[in-house]
Amino acid sequence: MTSKSINFLIYYLMFLVFINCTKTDKTTKTEFYQINATIKGVKENSKVALFNYDEKKVIDTTIIKHGKFYFKGNLEFPFQAAISIDDEWLMIPFWAEKGEISINTDKQTIIKFRGDDSKYFATGKEINPLYQRYNEFMKPSQNIKGEKYQLMKKGIISEKEFQQQIDTIFKLVFQFFNDESNADNYLSLSEMINYREGIPKKDLKIYYNKLSQKLKDSPKGKALYAYFTYNGVKVGEIAPEIIAKNVNGKEISLKDYRGNYVLLDFWASWCMPCIEEIKTTLPILHKKYQSDNFKIISFSSDNDTESWIKKSAELNMAWDNISNNISANINPIAIKYGVKVLPTRFLIDPNGVVIKRFTDEEDLLIEIDKLMK
Repeated sequence: MTSKSINFLIYYLMFLVFINCTKTDKTTKTEFYQINATIKGVKENSKVALFNYDEKKVIDTTIIKHGKFYFKGNLEFPFQAAISIDDEWLMIPFWAEKGEISINTDKQTIIKFRGDDSKYFATGKEINPLYQRYNEFMKPSQNIKGEKYQLMKKGIISEKEFQQQIDTIFKLVFQFFNDESNADNYLSLSEMINYREGIPKKDLKIYYNKLSQKLKDSPKGKALYAYFTYNGVKVGEIAPEIIAKNVNGKEISLKDYRGNYVLLDFWASWCMPCIEEIKTTLPILHKKYQSDNFKIISFSSDNDTESWIKKSAELNMAWDNISNNISANINPIAIKYGVKVLPTRFLIDPNGVVIKRFTDEEDLLIEIDKLMK
């Protein structure tokens, strides 16, 4: 985890209101995680939040009593997590994994190593020790990357020289996790997803074949498979099928729209540019062309169903708004369409052929007008 992501999370959590700080035992499955923490020097009754990076939200809260606190919850797959304490906004990154995770440290040590991956505070059965070894393996190259970035900014080295260091990091990530002893776990799968753009697809396939069937069938396993087997739909090709549910739970299929022009809009409730377009541009298009066999489908990349439904209600969209509630980074549908940023939009003709992929620089109203004439 980079210092930038940690700083972002600190500011994010500063705006959270801890309404309920009462611990509840949420385990109903046989697989669970339990975090037992002792942190000396922290103010009594400090509020603690457990943040899930995959879900991008706080999933539990509690308070510190006598320097101790714990969390316990169900676990299908491990997830990258962080604990935030509101006493000087202390942050402890780690992985939530099956079984017991222990954290034993003190306030001053956390402050001293803030943003420094060389100090790791969590112990666990498998993922956390591996994560620590991975950080130690990558640290020299990451440090060189930081140094070269500063040199590039000052004009001492070229952008090409800096990119060579980025390429080295991609190679090292693959080298570490393609090793038989490091491959078959959710941490390795997560990092291969994160670094997939810089790793040859043939190498990703070699790595994928080392995974257990459970990991292959996981959301991230499916996303990785979709990535190295698809190149992203191109103009002139048939649009990949989409089957997902709308906010009322009704299943919607893209194929059901054959015979119509379809503006396919990839968005998310947290994407401000997406929301601005949904408030302004898309209603104009919907009204102007609704008699010309023109339809709009908004596909949300929210993995939090509640956030998607709430924002959808606020926006009051007059067209189909669907989601499979998987974030864009690991969403097989977004990967098949080659979606890397939000918003991303496609125009599909009545035969189901993609006739336009819109760029950020293009005026959607002008471009649709041209294509619909």
